[in-house]
Amino acid sequence: MADGNHEVRTAWGFLAVRLPLAEDSVWKADQVTILQALGVLDPTGNPTGRLDVVKAADVARLTQESFDIERNKMVSICGDCHSENFAKAELAKGDDMIREADHLLAEAIRIIASLYQDGILAKPEGYATAFPDLLTFHDAPTVIEQQLFQMHLEHRMRAFQGTFTPTLTMRSGTAGVKWFEIYLKSERWLRICVANIDSSSRSAEAYRDSPRGESRCKPQGLTAKEHSWDRHQGLNWCVAAETLVNSAFWNGITFDS
Repeated sequence: MADGNHEVRTAWGFLAVRLPLAEDSVWKADQVTILQALGVLDPTGNPTGRLDVVKAADVARLTQESFDIERNKMVSICGDCHSENFAKAELAKGDDMIREADHLLAEAIRIIASLYQDGILAKPEGYATAFPDLLTFHDAPTVIEQQLFQMHLEHRMRAFQGTFTPTLTMRSGTAGVKWFEIYLKSERWLRICVANIDSSSRSAEAYRDSPRGESRCKPQGLTAKEHSWDRHQGLNWCVAAETLVNSAFWNGITFDS
């Protein structure tokens, strides 16, 4: 707050999103994914009405010129005590931190998006598309999206806002972001297991209603779920997978998404 000015503005803004997108192809893809989860872009990458809300609230720098104005102000203020080259180098470290945090968050968003795409998560009423919405905040409709909200608004924020305090960045920022990424990958596997059981149940019902099922189940007084090999196979697979992912999660082993 230089010269007693209490307007706290930074080049990256409160949410560390900006336009134009990065030149680095990986970072650019991650930024697109995050903007889609913020509802600023739709799943095909086209702008939505929320972009106008962001513009009106001025919570993000949406042109290179507006970004550079705020960045140059910061360099100038830091230059009162440090060399400008030092200030630019330190601010560049903050940019690197955002890039790394963006990659982890984008991976987590894609994990949940894949659950919607595969039909394992149903599109919630009120969602514009079957895609995670970070702006539902703590009203997110599923537990896994509640975890994503915490990853985004707590740990990613601390990762870049605490860049100049390494212990804060590591303990409350990057460590938390990485923890939730591992957790969400494990949760995705468990949800696939549950979906497999549901599929096996439907197979069991079809088996029960077939002539073969009637001849085998009814004389023995068994339900289709008790008799169907599909059901037992699905249940055994789910129990084994749940044991696997829980063991892996608590031992720090990651899964490919």
